[in-house]
Amino acid sequence: MEQLTAKTRAFSDALQQAQHRAAVADQQRDEIASCFEALRAEREKLFKTNDEIARELQLLTETNKASEGVIERHQIKLRILEANLRRQSEAKAEADKKLQKFKERQEKQERKRLLAAAEDPSLAINNLLQEENETMR
Repeated sequence: MEQLTAKTRAFSDALQQAQHRAAVADQQRDEIASCFEALRAEREKLFKTNDEIARELQLLTETNKASEGVIERHQIKLRILEANLRRQSEAKAEADKKLQKFKERQEKQERKRLLAAAEDPSLAINNLLQEENETMR
């Protein structure tokens, strides 16, 4: 009987230990399930955030392309305006040269006229007419 009691006690202790281990395992399983659920929720948040960032990046890329197009058009306009300004500056310089030459010819004719008038009035008139004819050509 003592042997039976010892076996019963041993069985009872083993059963109690097994129940304790089962309770600990259940608790650990619940903790793992809770952690897994938290990780899954965080993963979903990250995917949503990643999708939002991808959409934002796409929008920024499109905006950047549009801005580059506007900048390129403005640069083309700027180059055209610079070329026009350069041509106008060159035309003004050429006109200034022609004006200066014309003034120099006028002064030269005036000096000749005054010199000729001082020497002989009829010769001066003839010289003047010849110079005007040359100028007209």
